[in-house]
Amino acid sequence: MVPNEDGRRLVEGRFDLLAALVAVKLTLEAVIEAAIDHTRAEYEKAWEGLVAASGVVIRETEETRRARRKVEAASARAVATWGFVVDEVGSTLLRVDPDAPPTAEVLAERQAWAKRLVSVSARELERSTTERRLEVLRFALQVAGEPVPEAVPGEVVALVTGRLEPVRAALAAAQAELYRELREDREAYEALEAARAAFDRAQSAHFRQVQSALIAQGREGELGRFILSQDAAYRARRAARRPLQEEEGIVAVASSLGVAPEAIETPVEVPPVG
Repeated sequence: MVPNEDGRRLVEGRFDLLAALVAVKLTLEAVIEAAIDHTRAEYEKAWEGLVAASGVVIRETEETRRARRKVEAASARAVATWGFVVDEVGSTLLRVDPDAPPTAEVLAERQAWAKRLVSVSARELERSTTERRLEVLRFALQVAGEPVPEAVPGEVVALVTGRLEPVRAALAAAQAELYRELREDREAYEALEAARAAFDRAQSAHFRQVQSALIAQGREGELGRFILSQDAAYRARRAARRPLQEEEGIVAVASSLGVAPEAIETPVEVPPVG
């Protein structure tokens, strides 16, 4: 999604920049025309900078959304695998065959090892954070990698390592990717804030230059022809909170961002006080 006010900035900027191309309609003074050309050039550069910064935020937001889905999928797989391993370990080590029961010593060693391996239940792991899930998986693999009591069959250890290591690695990779995307999100938003500030400065400078030229000619009432934010009809639509999607040029702006017009947010309705 593109913030509504950024969409408005770009719609207004597009109008103002196109209007400034017909500067001959604004002034016949070469010096003033050159000044307007200068502010327009700076304005255009800032407009393009805002488009570029917005595009990066759009892309990074989508990449972060995909990264979150990967973490969710890897987490679900890890929880399911943990539940399977816990059940298998318990079934293999702690089940007592009445025809060939293990000695009390063997059973005690198996119980102690299984208790150390299985620090939480599958239900507890499901309710935990991703960091906690990784911690539980790492600890279980650490236990399985240490010298194992003779009472614990090798196939049980192989089951633990063979099943848990792949899901731990997948979850760790997904989490690392998400952290990287979140960091890139912060950087993209910082760049967007800077682009907004540069745009607002350039817009203000151009507005004042055009306004000054019209005042000098006694034509200040025509300001709305060259600066969209000063157009009475546009101001009325904005005061009425009409959707930005109804504005002329919205399709071109959305296309420059690589999104559909509907991706530009509508303004939030603020309930009246009292």
